[in-house]
Amino acid sequence: MRKLSAGALWGLTVLIILSLTSVAGAREVELIYAGDEPAGYLHYEQYGHITTFETPLDFDEHYVTKVSVFARRYGTGEGFVTVVLFDSDNKPIARQILRYEEFSFQGGWVEVSFLNERVPELFKVGVFTASNDVRGVEVGWTEPQEEMVHSQYGHPVLDLYDFPEGEEKEWMIKVTLVDRLLPKDYLAPEDLPTGNNILYHDSGQISGVARFGKVGVHDQVGPLVKFGEEGKKYKIKAIYLAAKAAGEWYRSDKNFAIHLIRGDLTLIDTFRYPFSIFTSVPAWVRLDVPRERIVEGPFYIQVSGRTVPGVELLVGYDQSGNQGTSFVGLPGAIKTWSVEPEERLTNWLIRVEVEEVEEE
Repeated sequence: MRKLSAGALWGLTVLIILSLTSVAGAREVELIYAGDEPAGYLHYEQYGHITTFETPLDFDEHYVTKVSVFARRYGTGEGFVTVVLFDSDNKPIARQILRYEEFSFQGGWVEVSFLNERVPELFKVGVFTASNDVRGVEVGWTEPQEEMVHSQYGHPVLDLYDFPEGEEKEWMIKVTLVDRLLPKDYLAPEDLPTGNNILYHDSGQISGVARFGKVGVHDQVGPLVKFGEEGKKYKIKAIYLAAKAAGEWYRSDKNFAIHLIRGDLTLIDTFRYPFSIFTSVPAWVRLDVPRERIVEGPFYIQVSGRTVPGVELLVGYDQSGNQGTSFVGLPGAIKTWSVEPEERLTNWLIRVEVEEVEEE
């Protein structure tokens, strides 16, 4: 990015079209530095069309969901357009590929979706068309709309070039961002199942989340919930958990553990799930068990509080009044309540989907 010389247009730091979504208060914003109508088109064979974007100051997190390019096709022959996201160190984050035939000869906006790619406060979008004088795709440009010029040509990994003074341009490239990312298969509290096959003691509302971690020598201490009736048998089908991830959870390959425990607190089985199932937004998620287990009531479900370097899981709770079924512990022992939410008010947000097993 560089400033225009004296006499250039002045404007806002960034042209933002802002709209709030209805999904858990997440905000969506479109960033574009170019004007509305193309002043011309350009194509390159070796270079890319590069624009540097700066995220809104009040966004704590930034996820790219879509990039739009105003461009037109020319000539005959097949080819590909590659759209790449680069971080602030010019390292590629993600890429998507479009075919030439997805662009019209008349020119217009073409969209490419990204899978909620996390980007830093300053990032680049590169559009590489591999075009020549016979066939290809050329990208629209407008005159700069403000003092700062955000567009260049070249390749972020190799060399980037500014336009000559007096010939500055802004590529017609638009980015759609959201400021928070919900789990892919999250459940709103009102959508939680509540039939006879669902065992639960909570209200479903997420009042907050609790951090566990190492307690004395027992680094697995975590929330523990008691389920089931004495003398009944249950087949465990799924677990419902409200939680959020913290640290470097995004695309983490680390797992957290959920323990299935007998009424005498001995361990039956351990199920492991990726931290990346959850995001930084507290939400309910249904977790299928990797293998069905039959247990006698009462039994416990415990989420291990063990942390791994760089990532941890914070478990949700409500404040509707402890039903005498929420504890702090680990396989083998119920421990002294050692976390911030008050014990008498707190229900851990853990539910179990079961199938009752009839006695033969």
